[in-house]
Amino acid sequence: QIELKDSFLNLTGPTLRTAFEAVQEAMAHRFELQSQREGLVVAQRAILRAENDLQFRVDLRMEAGRQVAGSSAAAVSGSTQSRAIGIAMEFPFDRTPQKIALSNAKLNLKKTEIQLAASERDISTEAGEAFNRYEFVKRQVDLAERSVELARVQLDAEVLKVRAGRSSAADLSVAQDNLRQTELSLVQIRFEVFNAGLVLRRARGTLLSTWAARYPGLSGIGKSSVC
Repeated sequence: QIELKDSFLNLTGPTLRTAFEAVQEAMAHRFELQSQREGLVVAQRAILRAENDLQFRVDLRMEAGRQVAGSSAAAVSGSTQSRAIGIAMEFPFDRTPQKIALSNAKLNLKKTEIQLAASERDISTEAGEAFNRYEFVKRQVDLAERSVELARVQLDAEVLKVRAGRSSAADLSVAQDNLRQTELSLVQIRFEVFNAGLVLRRARGTLLSTWAARYPGLSGIGKSSVC
């Protein structure tokens, strides 16, 4: 069971000190980057295969045999042995298909490198901005909590004034409304912290693993390739 206090702060509160740490985690854990890096390796291997196909082909062939005139022991002992070594070389006159394949492989590698660099740049920006947003919203909680405490003090003071006949019911109602409004603002800010924490954990690539670690029943979800 997820309690209200957990859902606001404890569940999503990142253990980070700087935006740089958030970016480093994103670079290591984001599934998109892992997938594109694997694609980069595949593209590099495709170039090696294409370059190998352009090379001249040389085959070394060795043969050994024995010629027997009959099945008797004398025939076997008088048999002759033969050995042969040959080299076959292939020199294709038209290597246009192989050259086109190599050109396409290099083009695909360049495209993959550009896409990976763009993704790293975008994810780095996303993680840094998510961290800064989380830190900003989290600081607002302290201010909202102090506002609630002040509203409570003001309400207590207003109650004493009403009992002493130095204030009206209307003033008491205003103080009560003010307390309710500050408490509502506090709840809203805590919910913003919750959302900002989710956004940050997703940007870092650790959202589902965090839930799975805290709540074992979600472990199957935590292994999803999304994160």
